[in-house]
Amino acid sequence: LGTSGYRLVRPCDVVVTKLQLADAAKPRTPTSARIMAEFLGTFCIIFTKALNNVGDESKPQAWSVAAAMAACTYSLRGVSGAHFNPAVTVSATLCGKRFCTPYHAVLHCGAQTLGGLSASLVYGIVNHGANIAVRPPAKYKIQSGAIVLGETLFTCLLCYAVLTTSLAAVPSVDRNRQNNVAGLAVGMCSAVGGFAIGNISGAILNPAMALGFTGLNLIGAHMYQSAMACYIAYQMLGAILAACFFQLIHVNALDVSEHLADHDDPVP
Repeated sequence: LGTSGYRLVRPCDVVVTKLQLADAAKPRTPTSARIMAEFLGTFCIIFTKALNNVGDESKPQAWSVAAAMAACTYSLRGVSGAHFNPAVTVSATLCGKRFCTPYHAVLHCGAQTLGGLSASLVYGIVNHGANIAVRPPAKYKIQSGAIVLGETLFTCLLCYAVLTTSLAAVPSVDRNRQNNVAGLAVGMCSAVGGFAIGNISGAILNPAMALGFTGLNLIGAHMYQSAMACYIAYQMLGAILAACFFQLIHVNALDVSEHLADHDDPVP
């Protein structure tokens, strides 16, 4: 499965290796590879989150989700930008076509949604049809304002971290230096959100996760356990805030004269 996944998300690397063209220009990453990368990354992250609901739910799931996110970011950032989250994709699209075109945004969001639904379906099979509530934990009496603030701010933090470490243009003088902090930074943002608001909102921070868990609840006739629409609205608000902060703070990253290394073609 690992070999098959590698061939699907990095077909160009396989071709270059076969033809022994290591010194030649690297071929463009096909759209199909980007879609598969987003699907696989989203699946792994959401399946990890779901499995933490098996057995003892008091375990620190924030660390496991952060580790999965870091691993997927390091593995797939060079293929698709390592969004794995529709909120991140929306945030990148709002920053301009150099970060994510509307065409790729639609494809990424579709792949992420399918990844979330697939992960939830597999979890349901593994855990004998169990459901995961997309709402505040029942044992805590939390006001709605805390949920809005938590999901919005920490989704904003996660989107901002991806924009600055994985998608922002690399200065010309540092173009050959790999950014090795992206996975760690994004993973730690996920961990911070998980520990800070895990007992407030469940630390969803991902519309694909909310959709996936809601689909699982729908299959099990537990739709009443979902506040999916509210969560997605809060997360999208966080994505918009992240895009605004990025454009205000990283003005040089929006310079059209700099080509973004993670994308195929510069925007004229």
